[in-house]
Amino acid sequence: MKEDQLKHILLFFFFVTLSDKRSKILAQDAWFWCLDEKKRSPHLEPNKIILLSIARSWKKIEKEVRSGVASFSADSGWLFSRSVQFEPWKEFQKTASSEELFITVLAQILKFPEELLTNVLGLSSGTIRYRLAKTTRTIGAAVEIRQSGTT
Repeated sequence: MKEDQLKHILLFFFFVTLSDKRSKILAQDAWFWCLDEKKRSPHLEPNKIILLSIARSWKKIEKEVRSGVASFSADSGWLFSRSVQFEPWKEFQKTASSEELFITVLAQILKFPEELLTNVLGLSSGTIRYRLAKTTRTIGAAVEIRQSGTT
């Protein structure tokens, strides 16, 4: 298991919780599970182990995630361009179903291939595409509203 794989786990929990501290705690737990699973099942592909670990941890927290409130600061170690606006994401996080949030972070932010998502999560390609299309509409509408309010 490599450091860039840990970054995937950490980014997942950051984008679903928008909390610096909470994402680090959740990622640490998921990472230790990955390391144990790699020892138990050395034949498994690392990305599959990461996805299984994220899905396992997500099941534990998915009901309590929807705050839409960010709790991280510029000095927390998260480096984002000043042009990155979190408001549309916060709005999406508050209104999206847990399934939409889960799939969106995995597919759009972390770029897990659709085939891996279907195989590991047991979802059809159609289900994944439907959730991503719904996400695109929701975030797009939030961006449009935000832009129309600033012009």
